[in-house]
This record gives sequence, C-alpha cells and structure tokens, in this order.
Amino acid sequence: MHFFKNRDKISGQIKKLGVLDLVSSLALALVGTIWAIYFEFIVKDVSKVGFINTIFGIAGVIAFIAFIPLLERNSKTKILGISFLIYAFSYFLFSFNKNLIFAVILGVIVYSAASVRINSMGIILRDKSKDGSVSKNTGLIYTLLNIAWLLGPVIAGFLSVRFGIRSVFFIAGILMLSAFLFLKFSGFKDNRKNEKVRGSIFSFVKNFFSKKKFILNYVVRGGISFWWAFIYIFIPIYIIESGRSSLIVGYFLAGVVAPLIFLEYPFGKIAGRGGFKKMFFRGYMILAIVGILCFFIGDFYAILVLLILGSVGAAMLEPTTEAYFFDITTTYQRDKYYGIYNTSLDIFYALSLFVIAIALRFFEFKNSFLFMGIFMLIFALISLGAKEVIERKG
Repeated sequence: MHFFKNRDKISGQIKKLGVLDLVSSLALALVGTIWAIYFEFIVKDVSKVGFINTIFGIAGVIAFIAFIPLLERNSKTKILGISFLIYAFSYFLFSFNKNLIFAVILGVIVYSAASVRINSMGIILRDKSKDGSVSKNTGLIYTLLNIAWLLGPVIAGFLSVRFGIRSVFFIAGILMLSAFLFLKFSGFKDNRKNEKVRGSIFSFVKNFFSKKKFILNYVVRGGISFWWAFIYIFIPIYIIESGRSSLIVGYFLAGVVAPLIFLEYPFGKIAGRGGFKKMFFRGYMILAIVGILCFFIGDFYAILVLLILGSVGAAMLEPTTEAYFFDITTTYQRDKYYGIYNTSLDIFYALSLFVIAIALRFFEFKNSFLFMGIFMLIFALISLGAKEVIERKG
C-alpha cells in the first residue's frame, strides 16, 4: 500500500489502528453481504426484513447515547477490545441459530457493539492524528475499511454458495477474535487520560442540537447512511429475487466498494485543502442522479452498474463528513458529542429502511430508486448550508 511507505506521514499508531480496522471490517463485510438474505430466508418478506432492521437501527441509536458515560470514564482501547469480543461471540451464535426471536436479540446486541466500536475507534483516530492531518488519516482508515468491503462480499458469496450462509458468520467470528488478540498484544494504547466530562447525557443532546453547525453536519453525515442502508439491505434481496445467486450479490457489493478504495483517500486530502462544502454537494448530486436514472432504466445489470458508479459520490462523503466533525469540535466537545453525532448513522439507517419498507407495501420495487434519488437531492441542497472549513492551503 503506497500510503504506508512514508513513515514521516503515517504514524505507527495510525498503522496499527489501520490493521484493526482492516481485520474487523473484513468480518463486518462478510456478515453485511448475507445479513439481509439471512433474515429474508427466515421471514420470506422483503418488507419485513426492512422493519426488522429498523429495530436494529433504533437499538444502535440508543446504544450510541447510553454508552457516552462508558467512553468518558474508561480506556477507549479496552472498550474497543470488548466490542470485538461481543461481535465474535454473537457471530458464533448466529452460525448455529435458526430462530427468528433469538436472531433479533443477537442483532440488537451486534448493533449495540457497533456503536461502541465506532465511537471508540473514531475518538482514538482523532486523538492520534496531528492537527492538519485529520482528513488524510480519516481517508486512510476509510480506504482500508473499503479494501475489506471489497474482499468481504466475494469471500462471503463463495462461502455461502459452497458451505451455506451460517459458515460466513463463523469465519466472521474468527476474524473479530483475531482483531481482539491483535489489539491486546500489539501494545496499542490511548494517548491521553480519560476524564469525566461534566454534565448529563440529556444536556449533551440538548447542547449538540442547539448548534446549527452540528445539526447540518449530523444530517449531511446521515445521508450517506441512508444510501448504504438501501444498498446493503434491499439490493441483495432484489438480486436474489431476480433469480441470481448470492455469488452475484458478492460481486455486486465488491463492485460498489471498488471506487471507494481508489477515491476516498484522495478526496479526503482534497477536502482538507480545498474545503468540504463543494465535496458534500457534488457527492449527493451524483447519488441523486444515479437513483433517478435507475428508476427509468429497466435492465437489471445496467441498474447494478449505475449503483456501482454511484459510489464515486459516496467516496466524496464518507471520510469527509467525519473529518469535518473533528475539525469543527474541540477535544472536550468530541468526548461529549461524538456518540450523539454517530447516532446519525443509525437514525438515517433506520429511517431509510422504514421508508422503503413502507413504500414496498404499496409500490413496485423500482419506485424505491426514485425515492432514493429524491432524498439524495434533498441532502445535496441541505449540504449547501454547511460552514466551510479548510484544514490547510496548497
């Protein structure tokens, strides 16, 4: 990887964090590929799959806020390690489970662990990044994440066809266990003391949403989660119900991630030098155009190709929206607000699934593309209200 060659630019701690992100994200990618298919096999209804995953999104929101005190008072690396263990054992249990109720309970546990992982890893990333290198390091981490999401779907597709869906959960559990062991024995540590931030969770929420810049960043960041929920929950089922195999699902999800690998890192650097607002607007406009075009195009494979090309827009948004948050907050504010900020992932994830699930009760599936296009256009217009931030010039 060329971005690891310059030792002066990428610190050893960021490299270790990158390895953790790569291994754990590979596990997430394996499961993410077959997640919707797994539940569709149980309930036999694409709309119900949407409603079930809406529950998971709500659980994630609650967990993001409820675990704020945990992050304030404890080592972020220890909390991250615990999340890896929860993931590992939950995935192992998924590999043996056939009961819907137990699957929903495990899903709630996994989404709660996700909130801990995202919060702790994000704060660690910012703390170990020098001023002026936040967007660059965020772009690096997202690039490694996307390498995992490129490989994961192909591996998951092969495993599910050859050994069945439950084998995917088992391998993912092994990967999460490996991430825990690497974290424990690599010497990776927090680089600042954990201090309790004064105030209640409710006051944090109130203060966060009283500031326009945070609200705008919250919505702009949430929009990309809105898009990915549609891609990873409904499109795999669309592919299967069109008579294709889970291997095609794997190839498609790998293709969706490919543009992110090559573009997120440079887009992160460009945003740091040239500003974030234009990047936000252009990214959402690309997604809006793709969604609307998919509505008017009937060919199955043409739709898949368009969705893959839409990832160019997603690459403009994933690393930049998070880096933007880190740039507009102080260290003190990050501890208070990062968990609240991250609820945007699950709020808009749940909202997307709920809206599309309702729509599928009354309209054909192809109408969901039009709905997504319109929503992305709305997010594009909202992004124009963001305050411009430039990390460094030149």
